[in-house]
Amino acid sequence: PGTYTIDGRLGPSVLEVADGAVRFVDSACTTHRCVASGAHRHAGEVAACLPNRVTVAVRGGAGRYDTLHY
Repeated sequence: PGTYTIDGRLGPSVLEVADGAVRFVDSACTTHRCVASGAHRHAGEVAACLPNRVTVAVRGGAGRYDTLHY
């Protein structure tokens, strides 16, 4: 648990880990879609701030899906 600052291409991205989930609290991007994506807690979920080139993936445990079809 805690708050972590990651230096990205545009500036800092702030991530919070709490209650078994991770989320973007703030980022140097202009749209803040990463912040709006909310908390991610299931194995295999990924949150990204593409303009700032910062990504975070949830690992461990069982994933939410056993298979995906496209």
